[in-house]
Amino acid sequence: MAEDRTLNPQIPGKYSPLESLAMSSLRRFGDFHPASSDGDVILMFLEFGNQILDEVRNHPYWDSTELDYYRHPQDIREVNDNIMIQGLLMQYAIQQGSANVQVYAPAYYQVLNKELWDRLNRVDTVNGGGGGNTAIRLRRVDESVLNTTRAGAKKTSPITGLDLKTTTTSSS
Repeated sequence: MAEDRTLNPQIPGKYSPLESLAMSSLRRFGDFHPASSDGDVILMFLEFGNQILDEVRNHPYWDSTELDYYRHPQDIREVNDNIMIQGLLMQYAIQQGSANVQVYAPAYYQVLNKELWDRLNRVDTVNGGGGGNTAIRLRRVDESVLNTTRAGAKKTSPITGLDLKTTTTSSS
């Protein structure tokens, strides 16, 4: 289903190499034929790719999976292809001084937020949720309820919203 999304189905695996993502970005930007790009352009995209990885790492929806920097154009990182292509497009438009930045920047941040939210909240659809939406849970989190919760009932942290471990004490 959505887990196996790739914009380059001819490439085996879930993610594409940076060089392939750079060529897709150059095709979309449309200034010249991507095959006519030289090594310096690809090295520039290597820098852009590392900037995008920094943005992904620092995003509040990132799940803290370790991401190494790109060291070679054939390197593959576990970041959705769509995020990388949109980010490379935006970075390239900024570098070129193009007015298209007004189009590419909002598109990049929209894709970044959507894809990372989907990755963070992907749950089993049999048990509810799925497709980037978590199952709806309603529970009071105020202090008075925390102090009077029945034994065995789950308590919720008012700070994090996560379930607290409950300890049962018996009064004699």
